[in-house]
Parts: sequence; structure tokens; C-alpha cells
Amino acid sequence: MSLKRTIEPSDTSEALTITDITGDALTLNWRDGTRKMKRYIVEKREASKKVWVPIGETTETNIRVEHLMRQCQYELRVFTENASGNRSKEVTTLLLLFKGRQVPPGLCE
Repeated sequence: MSLKRTIEPSDTSEALTITDITGDALTLNWRDGTRKMKRYIVEKREASKKVWVPIGETTETNIRVEHLMRQCQYELRVFTENASGNRSKEVTTLLLLFKGRQVPPGLCE
């Protein structure tokens, strides 16, 4: 007996990654899971808090996250919205400890 399972494409963004880290900011990147998304809604919160703060909305698959405090743990999340204006119930999240840009000893920032 063999079982076959069809998996529908996800309506969420995939594979959150971080680039371009500075002293108080980073760029959050992701891949579109379906290529049918109209826009992305991105939010952040300090891991110790319950309140989510809007970062912004974009049609691109990246966004600049600013005003981060060093040595603070953050959770970032990305919602997707399709052309009909329906926001996904699923969300892609990333938990991180922000350390800022790391400078080798002896070099000035």
C-alpha cells in the first residue's frame, strides 16, 4: 500500500534571513512561498513584551528594521496579503538576539 499526499503551497513567506546589520538596524529578507502575494506586513516586538509594533508594509521581499537596541531579544513576523486583501492566518516568525554590527577589536565603528 502506498500513500500519496498533496501539499498545497503555503500562503506565507518563507525562510526569513538577516543581512546588512548596523549599530541599530538590520534588513529582513524572505522568499515568497506562492508568488501570488500582493504585499507583506512586517511587525516586531521585544521578546519580553506582548505588544507588536508595526515595522511597515512592502511589495518587496525585504524590509529595513530600524531602532533596535543592542543585547535585546526581538521577535519579527511577516504576514502576507493577497490581491483580494485577505491576510494570511499563518505567519512566518524569527526570534533573534540583536547584537548590532560586530567590529573586530582595535577598529573604530
